[in-house]
Parts: sequence; C-alpha cells; structure tokens
Amino acid sequence: PKALEIANYLEEKTKAKVLIWADTCFGGCDIPYELEKLKVDLLIQFGHNEFGYSK
Repeated sequence: PKALEIANYLEEKTKAKVLIWADTCFGGCDIPYELEKLKVDLLIQFGHNEFGYSK
C-alpha cells in the first residue's frame, strides 16, 4: 500500500513516470537488470527485510 502512495507522490512532485517492480528481491545488491531494457534512469529499492542466520 505504501509503494503506491510513494509512487503517486513522486509523480505529482517531479512529473516523472514511476514503475513499481514487484519481482523477488534477495537483498540490496539484487538489482533487477531487466530494467535496463526499459531505460530506467533511477532505481529506488526499499522494503528489504533482515535475513537471519540459521544454525
């Protein structure tokens, strides 16, 4: 729900077109390289959960 609110805010304030990418993410270094084909200028990645270690 927050992603849509943030996207709408950014579009209103910057006149940019915002894309919400909802694919899997395995950490901050897991960049969706498929976005290169869409010629994305900026990637903002958020919502990462801590991955705990199991013994």
